[in-house]
Amino acid sequence: MLRKDPDIFITKGIEKYMEQVQTVFADSLVMAALYGSAATGHYVAGVSDINLLFVVDPPSPKRLFELAERTRRTADKYRITPHILSKQELLSSTDVFPVEYLEMKETMELIHGTNLIEELQIDRKNLRHQVESMIRGEINSLRQLVLTQGGRKRLFFQDVRLWAGRQAALMRSLLRLVKHEQKQDLNPKHIIEEIVEAFEVAPRPLLELEDLREGVHISRDIVDVISDLLLNYIHIAEILDGPTYR
Repeated sequence: MLRKDPDIFITKGIEKYMEQVQTVFADSLVMAALYGSAATGHYVAGVSDINLLFVVDPPSPKRLFELAERTRRTADKYRITPHILSKQELLSSTDVFPVEYLEMKETMELIHGTNLIEELQIDRKNLRHQVESMIRGEINSLRQLVLTQGGRKRLFFQDVRLWAGRQAALMRSLLRLVKHEQKQDLNPKHIIEEIVEAFEVAPRPLLELEDLREGVHISRDIVDVISDLLLNYIHIAEILDGPTYR
């Protein structure tokens, strides 16, 4: 089923998980939404997770334990990653999670309840801070992958592909700093083109990164790809820390 139609796989996973969420939280469930690659149409089977946001009042710890017990098999089978907040936590954390909330504003699919995300006001300064933090974090993560690979090229390639899977959100966030529109073209290749122009970085490693994420074979040695990616990311981080985006 996964190979034949990922959309059916995603829908089935959500349905099974939501049955248990509604049983456990009942009237406490204010909102449920799908976000991430499964909502944007860039889900990659075997790599991507099904990301679900739940707003619950109150998110009782006892009910969380119950939900975890009820959904363990479903979450594992369908790679479901739930994120649970109270309404107050959601409304008061826009300064901490501007990237995630802008992603949800633009791409999420409401599954249940009231769309609270559209009420959120995002400060551009907070967005810049988080995006810089993200790209510096990814630089460190990539270096750690290199340091821990120990010459095992096959495992290293697999780890890099998993790492590449979370770069799409970073790319979209970088573009939001360049363009002020609420809605943007979600085609990864188009986003890369605009990032290359805005930050004056080499296009090839970013395009190879997208190929890695999609499981497309790349002809260059992975060491060369990673080296060029690090140069690109370091250059972008320096620009974000400069006067243009402050």
